[in-house]
Amino acid sequence: MLRAVLLALAALGAVSGDAVQRGREIFTHGRAASGATITALVEGAASIDAALVPCANCHGVDGRGTSEGGIRAPDITAAALADAATVGARKRTAYTPAKLKRAITLGFDASGNALDRAMPRFALTARDAEDLIAYLGVLGKEAEPGVAEHEIRIGVTGDVDVVAPQTRIYGRAIRLVRGGESDVFAAIDVSPDGTASIERAEREHVPTLVLNAAQAEPEKYAFVLTASAADAVAALRAAVPASTSATTFTNGCAGIERVDPAGFVLMTAGAAKRCDIAAIPPSLDRRVLVAAGYPPGNDGAAAAGALALLVGALADLGRDATRARLLTALEALRDAPVAGIAPVTWSPGRHFGTRRAWVMTLDVGAQRLLAAPGWSAALTP
Repeated sequence: MLRAVLLALAALGAVSGDAVQRGREIFTHGRAASGATITALVEGAASIDAALVPCANCHGVDGRGTSEGGIRAPDITAAALADAATVGARKRTAYTPAKLKRAITLGFDASGNALDRAMPRFALTARDAEDLIAYLGVLGKEAEPGVAEHEIRIGVTGDVDVVAPQTRIYGRAIRLVRGGESDVFAAIDVSPDGTASIERAEREHVPTLVLNAAQAEPEKYAFVLTASAADAVAALRAAVPASTSATTFTNGCAGIERVDPAGFVLMTAGAAKRCDIAAIPPSLDRRVLVAAGYPPGNDGAAAAGALALLVGALADLGRDATRARLLTALEALRDAPVAGIAPVTWSPGRHFGTRRAWVMTLDVGAQRLLAAPGWSAALTP
């Protein structure tokens, strides 16, 4: 029935490309084309900005549904909505545009059953509702961004040279593009700090592998290959002999001259970059430990390893490559080897790939870091 209604609307010119584009913005980002704030009523909370809970967060950018916090969001592609279905223990009839609007704004399915309380109720204007429904009419039929008949485009950020593999994935070549181009299927960031790429990944829903971003908070679309700041500190502590005191610096090294020379000084990579080594007293020679994501000089190997990991995940998807399926594939990786860095393991609740850090010892006199003790694992659950 929905197919027939949408075809009729299209024939009348009601479902225009502009309406679909405006509806895509609402679905993906929770933003109205007019600039007005869309509000959403969430169970147990006051009304919030819909940009915090856009449809794509739970149903996926492809509309096929995802699992979030133990709750399975259903498939809401055009084909799924156009047919009767069984959701959990309930059956529902096919949706019409009017019933879709009721579901989105009031929380009742096509048969009048109350939807799960986790489903926000969105306050939409008549035009916003029509735009969103227009987009739902094509959801699941659109080509994935960055995927063409003969190529898959992957964005690259950072100055490290990365070379695209010569092999094809189900007849598609891998083309690397730089400069923040938006029409990419996925991306990698091989810069010293990928925080900006993480923010973009979450905002634009682009699966992104990031080499270095200890201070960031990857959520759903960004995957960091190295350890978090907390795990880097824990790895440093694990490298210190038992019953030995240690002072930790995470933002420069102000006050290091007052540290007890009988103990150790622990520095994250960020702190070491902000520290004037000449200011470190000779009494702390070989007592300063610095953590990094991987051994210095391995930038090229690590960048190539990140790309190889992403390409391998793409190859496992088959010809039907979607961002949603890529996210699932990445979250299923366990101890996956990556050239130049520690093996990575991701899960739906954790997008930092390892709890290991490369720990080095500072030779204060020579003002250089020694490659010892090497890899150290955070002693955390």
